[in-house]
Amino acid sequence: MWSSKTRDIEGVHPLQLGGDRRKDWRQRRSDLRVENPPVFYPRGMVEQMATVASWLSLAARYRRIMNRVVADVRTAHYTDEVLRVTIRRADEQAGSVQAFADVMPATHAALARKVVVAG
Repeated sequence: MWSSKTRDIEGVHPLQLGGDRRKDWRQRRSDLRVENPPVFYPRGMVEQMATVASWLSLAARYRRIMNRVVADVRTAHYTDEVLRVTIRRADEQAGSVQAFADVMPATHAALARKVVVAG
C-alpha cells in the first residue's frame, strides 16, 4: 500500500518515505528566510494531519475493496490460470528441449546432444 501512493500523498519516492520526517524551523535552504516558530509549527501540524488523513483514507479504501472481494461468492471457485497446476509428462518436456537442442548453448545445464554418424 505504501509504495503505490507515496508520491501522491507525501510527494517523495517510496524509498525516501519515513514514518515521521523531522522538520526544524531553523533548517532552511540558504535562499529562504527562517520561518517564525508560531507560524511554522501549526502549519507543520496541519500538514501532518492532512498526510495521516490521506493514508487513513487510502487504507479504508483498500479495506473496502478487500471486504468486497472476500464477500463475493464467486471468489471461492475462482483460480487464476497462472496458479493452476499443470501436469506434464516428462517425455513431453524432454521432447521440447530436444526440439531446441541445436540452438541451445553448450553449457553444463544443457542436455547432451546425440551425434548421429552416417554410415
